[in-house]
Amino acid sequence: MSQKTPPRDPASTARAEPAPLHCHTCREVIAVYDGINYGSIETGYRQLCSRCFNEEIARAGGLHFQHVQFEPVEMHDAGGERHEFHFRVRLIGDRVALEAFELKSGEPDGYEFEMIGEAEDDLFALLARLIERMRRALAVIDGREVSWGQFGRMLMTFEGWQFRLEIRDRSEEI
Repeated sequence: MSQKTPPRDPASTARAEPAPLHCHTCREVIAVYDGINYGSIETGYRQLCSRCFNEEIARAGGLHFQHVQFEPVEMHDAGGERHEFHFRVRLIGDRVALEAFELKSGEPDGYEFEMIGEAEDDLFALLARLIERMRRALAVIDGREVSWGQFGRMLMTFEGWQFRLEIRDRSEEI
């Protein structure tokens, strides 16, 4: 005589969501894209939010740095598709990186842009330059992801031609 297995509850088989991370310093919940694992093997590592990370780096470098949290910005590409960009400010020594990125499923994915400036520069002026760069890029490219295989097939039509591929840091102007 066989026994029938009771039906499984789909919720019980779903993958458990990881517990939210909290900043070691301010105890605020850290967005997946905003955390920094900061420290060393000797002293151990701490999970910090961007604000607390930037404050520690500024203090260590004797810099006057005011962290700014920018609100997301909506832009449209040449095809009229809507893109929402989030921003992250990271102090890197005596320089600052301002990054803009799209989120998909809560993580950075899609278009990404970056502008590098001096740590004590006006972050709003840096943001204006970054947004202008983003507008120019969205006006001329379609934003479709292309796999390496697809890219190779596209190039096959130009067999025998010369080709130059440049890979540049996203903070560089093209």
